[in-house]
Amino acid sequence: MNISKRKQGILAIICTIAMIVTSITVYNPREVKAGQSDAASYDYSTTAWLGDGAGGGKYNNKYKLAPLRGVSNIANIQKPPFATADGIYMALATDDVKKVTVNGTETSEYDMQGAGMLLHLAAMTEKYNDILIYNSKGEAFAELYGLYADGTDSGTVEPVEKPAAPADLKVSFNEEEKTCTISFGEVEGITTYNFYVGGEKIGTVPENKTFNISDLNVEEGKEYIFGVTSVNAKNVESNKATTKATTPVFSAPSAPTQIYANINPAQTDYTVGVVQAVTGAKGYRFYINGEFAKEIAKDQVITIAEMEEKYGLKRGEDNTFGISAFNDKGESARTEIKVSVPAGETFENGKELIPNDRKSYSGKVGEIVGGNPYDVQNVIKKIKFEQNKWYVVKFSATCDVNKKIQVRVQEDITWHNEAGGHYNVALNAGESTDVIIKFKANKSTDEGMLNFCMGYVENTVSEEANMNISNISLIGYNDEPQIENMSEIKVDGNSVAYVSNVTAACITNYSNKNGYGYFNAVDKKAYYTGEDKAIPVSDKGLDLKSIALNVTMTPGASIRLAAPTGLRFQTTVESGNDIAVDDILDLKTGTVTTGTLITTRRLYEANDNTLTRDSDYKFLDIENDGWFNDGTKTTTGKFCGSIVRIKDGNYDREFIAVGYATINYSNGDPKTVYAEVTVNNAKSIQYVANKVKASEKFSGYTAEQKNIIEKYIANRKEILE
Repeated sequence: MNISKRKQGILAIICTIAMIVTSITVYNPREVKAGQSDAASYDYSTTAWLGDGAGGGKYNNKYKLAPLRGVSNIANIQKPPFATADGIYMALATDDVKKVTVNGTETSEYDMQGAGMLLHLAAMTEKYNDILIYNSKGEAFAELYGLYADGTDSGTVEPVEKPAAPADLKVSFNEEEKTCTISFGEVEGITTYNFYVGGEKIGTVPENKTFNISDLNVEEGKEYIFGVTSVNAKNVESNKATTKATTPVFSAPSAPTQIYANINPAQTDYTVGVVQAVTGAKGYRFYINGEFAKEIAKDQVITIAEMEEKYGLKRGEDNTFGISAFNDKGESARTEIKVSVPAGETFENGKELIPNDRKSYSGKVGEIVGGNPYDVQNVIKKIKFEQNKWYVVKFSATCDVNKKIQVRVQEDITWHNEAGGHYNVALNAGESTDVIIKFKANKSTDEGMLNFCMGYVENTVSEEANMNISNISLIGYNDEPQIENMSEIKVDGNSVAYVSNVTAACITNYSNKNGYGYFNAVDKKAYYTGEDKAIPVSDKGLDLKSIALNVTMTPGASIRLAAPTGLRFQTTVESGNDIAVDDILDLKTGTVTTGTLITTRRLYEANDNTLTRDSDYKFLDIENDGWFNDGTKTTTGKFCGSIVRIKDGNYDREFIAVGYATINYSNGDPKTVYAEVTVNNAKSIQYVANKVKASEKFSGYTAEQKNIIEKYIANRKEILE
């Protein structure tokens, strides 16, 4: 990357500051290590013996569990419906539990549901137990100590020496034979092994290690914990070796026992489904009058319009709804009910939907200095919209001062058409403005609205005004009406509305995908969508494409041989969504700015392996001012950032770089996308120089270039321009 003389000087100063940092104090929390020594030294007199929640008392005075952190409550020993074995229930955050260890060894002896975990008694493999619960980041966020006293309340009994547990337990199924075969590493001197499924003992393991699945007391298609223990000559059983496996599905599921169909108050939708989920079902199939309609979830909302148009539903008559369950082995019989479907009103093509007494509005609007668009409004309610029909709104507006108003075309009070239904119109004092909005309804409703909002629009202050809105019209059409001189509004290639004399739109029904908003191919700018995020509409309309930037770093680094020399890192930016780099990443528009952050590996690791533009430690922020592939109309751009004038004696110091792309929104705060890097990408200029010298290309270097490489390898005095 080419850097100006002024930038080079600034970078040299920053680099010098970075190099004089000699030490940083970093706080490292205690590294948790599992071990029985800590658990054994814990004062168990502060904890209570756990009892048998079932009331049988067989577990009384055998177990104690002491929460050290991350656990808010511990219950007595129990086996709730979701559990596969007896255990101790504890309350903790289960959303991100990825691993449980006991005395440093990972275990699967636990069940989770809701806000709690049931730790199986079988997990407590020793007299004293250190239990750690880890999240997806590898952090142990919960820790407990457990005491298994083997039936006494003193905690002083010496545990019976147990044989070793079998190793490398595996479970396989033969669907044709309907058998379950286990394999494991046998324990020396052991001839008897017990087999468990879901915490229940099935029996001793036969010589062929094979069981009939029908003898396992399991359901098809359900996951279970399988376990094996070794038993010695003294009839002492080892800890349990466990693994999880899902039983195969051998047959089609049974038919749903009961189904339902409920119509919504507006009589536009049915919610259909099964009252109780069918065991082993992969999904459900919905039938109308004996004909397959579609696959559905356990509970599914389907519009009457869809059922009528696609699947032959008969309005005003009794229809038969049926639902079957299916899986990979087949489909069940159908369970059916009779449903009396109400008759629908016939759509009248070209019908005016605005009552005559609401075709105009006149009123005085006070001075507007803040608030919301709907603080002053004229609402026309109870408009009937029908799904997939076209509608055209027309009106004329005049005002005696310059003012902005917002027109909301809402299919009901909580739902807008896909373009958001919010269109801003700029009125010039004393001039009449004719507005047209054409759209296709997304749903059927009797609660539609047309709302003229005259409050605080686009944060624009306005004086007291006399407002007049006339010739208000809303007409529905079967087919799209052709109207000239309208601007199209598109979102990700979908036409969602056409407008005339609309100056801005607020897109409320399209979310900001990936959190990155949208790029308008018309004006080459980035925008957020939302209730208060106005996007200017030109006579060429809007062509919004969701932004999907991806920033990556080329592994390793290279040496910048041009003066001033240094260590160079390369970043690649993919624009995504078929948006050309020359459009969204054009350096002239500044819609997206890119650059490279560089710091030392030591500082990077001392700050939790995180480097952003907001980091509060020493780093370089080098803005990109040129691409390798200008004008190629690709969707990928590459640039470099270099740290130069590295001080002599620091050629073996490792540096790391993070490339970034900052999206500068025209209607919101900027957002930065960073490349994901690891410390493996940290390199010193001496290391890279050695790699260069060892490469075949080195022989083609000039004498001057070879001298630069040799000096970096020798770590001699600084290389100047």
